[in-house]
Order: sequence, then structure tokens, then C-alpha cells
Amino acid sequence: MGHSMMIQTGKDGYLEFGHMSAFNSGCRIAAEKKIIFKDRSKFSWDCQIYDTDFHPILDMIRNQTLKINSPVIIGENVWIGHNVIYQKVSSWLMMLSLVPAVL
Repeated sequence: MGHSMMIQTGKDGYLEFGHMSAFNSGCRIAAEKKIIFKDRSKFSWDCQIYDTDFHPILDMIRNQTLKINSPVIIGENVWIGHNVIYQKVSSWLMMLSLVPAVL
């Protein structure tokens, strides 16, 4: 774990770190529901990983409130670069900004 990291879990939050997962300084993690980091996941500095929006969000087109929390699972052998923000229900982001690490 790097210097000046922030790790926060909610009342029912679950956080799991896989074998040899590593985080550089300034990373922020907030688990209100569930965040799992699989084995050998690596994070550059100032990354943010959240499974929550922290407050309700209204979808004005469908006139319904979206789910506030949703699980996040980061796979094995993944490296996440500097300043990446990974939020709930953002698996499309994984294809664009996450690079599998060759270890």
C-alpha cells in the first residue's frame, strides 16, 4: 500500500485484496457494497476505485432512481495507470484503459 492512500468501507461493505496486489501513493478506494481485487492487480498513483455514487442519481429520461451501489471486480494480472477513475458498472472502461500486466 502506498503513502497517503484512502480506504473506506460502508457498514455492509466488503473489500478483498488478492495475492500480490499493489497500490502506489494517493490511491482511493470506497467500498459501500463489494470491491474485489484479484491476484497480482497493480495500480499506479492517484487511482480511484468506487463501487458507489455516494448519493442517489435520477435518470430523468426514464424517471427512475439508479442503483447507488454495484460490485466492482478487478481481474488478475491487471495494471491500472496513473489517475484512472474506475467506478461501478464501468466494465467498458476496462477495455479502454486497463492493460493486462505480463508478470
